[in-house]
Amino acid sequence: MTVVNSMEKLKVKIRKNLTPLFLVVATFLNPLGFDVAFYSVMEMTNSYWTTTLIFYLGSALFFGLYFWFRSKDKKATKV
Repeated sequence: MTVVNSMEKLKVKIRKNLTPLFLVVATFLNPLGFDVAFYSVMEMTNSYWTTTLIFYLGSALFFGLYFWFRSKDKKATKV
């Protein structure tokens, strides 16, 4: 039983550490000051709209991961 408890504690600890990271990355990818990264990707794709789509999808992905891990964390602490 102790191995199961320690694995569950490890999962909760990892979720707690990753959750803020996902929020920071999502906020960065949102249009708030990512000029250099945006310019670099735009140089690779040669398209403003493709680059914009990439950044919005990346932002949505990380916001989704943040909320998904956050909800799992809330469920884990209720138990």
